[in-house]
Amino acid sequence: MRGYLAPQLQSNARDVARSLGLSISFHLASGDELFAESIVDSMFDSGDYEAIQIFGADGALRIERVRAPSSLDAPQWFSDWVPNPAPQARAELTAGWTQVGLVLVRSHLGYAYAQLWRSARHSVQSALVFLIVALVVMSGLLRVLLRPLQQIETQARAVANR
Repeated sequence: MRGYLAPQLQSNARDVARSLGLSISFHLASGDELFAESIVDSMFDSGDYEAIQIFGADGALRIERVRAPSSLDAPQWFSDWVPNPAPQARAELTAGWTQVGLVLVRSHLGYAYAQLWRSARHSVQSALVFLIVALVVMSGLLRVLLRPLQQIETQARAVANR
């Protein structure tokens, strides 16, 4: 499940970085940083992103949105036990042939950990049900297989007691 979710989150971050880069390149180049911020805000608020950072051509941070750590839908020990680095993607901001900046998008792992936790719980529950069914079947099978041996033991005791 982790092998499935990690590429999905990476792909999502890459797609958002590209589309955000295309959406705000012209506005940053023309100096309309307020409009660029509104686009970044709408993207950030509508998705599960840990951080979106926009850097200017000089490398200075111009726009940054960071989500405060929130409670995951999985226990903390689980997220510590199953490390999953936050996928990050970048895209260059260009206007014509001129590079005007860089956008970095880091996905939030809350969704991934929730999915992994549900999958792990389901796997453990399925394994326990399978174990219980296997124990019941094995118990019945052993009783059937050992019945002739019990009959021999009963006859041996009867002979011993005359």
